[in-house]
Amino acid sequence: ILINKHKRTEEKNHRLNYLLPQYSFCNNSMSRNEMIDLADKFAVMRRQEETTYKVPDYLSPRYIASNLSPSAELQTPRKSIVDDDLRVEIVHWSYKVVDYLNMDRETVSISLSLFDRFLSIHTVNKKVAQLVGLTSLYLAVKLSEQEWKMKMPLLLSHFITLSRDNFTARDIVGMEALILSTLRYHVHPPTPQSVVSHLLLMFPQHVNPESTRRITDYATFLTELSVCEYFFVTRKTSSIALAALIVGMDNDPYLSPVDRKTFLESVRQVTTIDSNSLEVEECRMNLQMLYNGSEKFDDDISEQYTAANNPESTFRTETVSPVSVTGIIDDPMC
Repeated sequence: ILINKHKRTEEKNHRLNYLLPQYSFCNNSMSRNEMIDLADKFAVMRRQEETTYKVPDYLSPRYIASNLSPSAELQTPRKSIVDDDLRVEIVHWSYKVVDYLNMDRETVSISLSLFDRFLSIHTVNKKVAQLVGLTSLYLAVKLSEQEWKMKMPLLLSHFITLSRDNFTARDIVGMEALILSTLRYHVHPPTPQSVVSHLLLMFPQHVNPESTRRITDYATFLTELSVCEYFFVTRKTSSIALAALIVGMDNDPYLSPVDRKTFLESVRQVTTIDSNSLEVEECRMNLQMLYNGSEKFDDDISEQYTAANNPESTFRTETVSPVSVTGIIDDPMC
């Protein structure tokens, strides 16, 4: 036991000695142990996103034909009629719900991870997809919203109301059990938003706080937007998060090229995420296109975004009640 403990200590010291020279110049506020803990967190997260929480291209005809079979539990045919448009509508509906109930928008990322992984295993029709979308959000709220953990009966009644009574408590609870068993209780996926927050621990501290805030706002907005696009379903959350930060840095006129390079090199050394990789570059290009096509993220996006995410802002108090999830087919919300 003592030999193994000594060996682990030597391995840790070796990693510290390797990481510290490249990293210390970027963020001197982190101790050696904090730095290695951060590297360990990213190592775990990267294993998760490449294995347990990896999502295949489940909407492609080839995947449907070769991997999906009729679901006895859901009584659905082999051919799925869920498409990208329906998924987008469910995402938009989910964002309206969390805004209306004053919840963290990251909850939607968790919800869609459950939704996408479930649909990569089960073929469903639109009616069942609506129930899966509603139940995934209900489950994500239970997992991540501390305030609602003490209000489970009220929460369930809220979601029954949101379905306009098209789904009962028995429907939602039954689908919840099926989602949990299908996903083998792997319901804590790494989200792009959480990865962004961890990557920012490596951001140079001497950078102007206003510039850092602006880049953070860009990245957070883009990670939320990425949930709507099916393209990002098959991409790693770490690639999406880093790409979002790169877009933010590229659109910030005050960040120096030296600070940008320093940050990206620190990320590579500590997390092994390469900003020049093909996947990160593809994510960056698609996020930039989303940004360019977004009317919301204009010159005053920082003020708009802060208001939308401030629990005390008038934005949330004026949010109208979301349309029923079962209404998104005939009355799209996007």
